[in-house]
Amino acid sequence: MCWSFCGKADVEEEAYRIYRHDDSGSGYHDRRRSSVERHMNNAPAPIPPRKGKRYPKVHHNREEQYQTESTLYEYPTLDFPYSTQNYKGEGRSTSPGGTVTIVGPKYTRTITDRDKNIQGVSYHPYRDRRKFVRAEEIYTSGPSGSRSRQGRRH
Repeated sequence: MCWSFCGKADVEEEAYRIYRHDDSGSGYHDRRRSSVERHMNNAPAPIPPRKGKRYPKVHHNREEQYQTESTLYEYPTLDFPYSTQNYKGEGRSTSPGGTVTIVGPKYTRTITDRDKNIQGVSYHPYRDRRKFVRAEEIYTSGPSGSRSRQGRRH
């Protein structure tokens, strides 16, 4: 990975900033890199091609946000019940008390290559389920680990 200030050894990716303006009034939230990695550790490997909207599925990169020639895959960025998905890409989660809940993929996706190496996070803007926007990658630098600058991988 090459950041806006390449060559510094103490630069570490920390989070993905998701700008999603809605009625709540908040302008953005951050998803920690460690949280995204934890979700991916529990996710199955891609099985090309899949019918319907089941996850993981091919990410077509229509917005050309990821500079690669290889096939990309998208996963919901949450604890998702992959094994109970229906053809719409909705899973079923059962609580210890037996209550069944339908779990949708929500609006945030983790984008990976075929080996589940994270390429980034994309999200649907508020009220636009057809478009994807790549989340800003937030990183830390310096010995204290404090956030000193923000940047995108390029």
